[in-house]
Amino acid sequence: MSKNGFSPETSEFPSVADPYHIEKLKNQHQVLEKRLQELSRRAILTPHEENEVRDIKHQKLQIKDWLTRVGGKEIGES
Repeated sequence: MSKNGFSPETSEFPSVADPYHIEKLKNQHQVLEKRLQELSRRAILTPHEENEVRDIKHQKLQIKDWLTRVGGKEIGES
């Protein structure tokens, strides 16, 4: 599990698309986006921060892919 509280392994996503998990993953996507924006405002990133950016982007993509697979709405849709 990452320090963002999200396990990046796709196999650990719930197999059932219940509203609780959909909402939880949408919220996690927003948390990751906020952190990514914080890091993008920095002029220079440390190697650790560069790795964090890469990991965040990967996690966001996995969430989006899972939501698409289970028929959840795209991030940002109501």
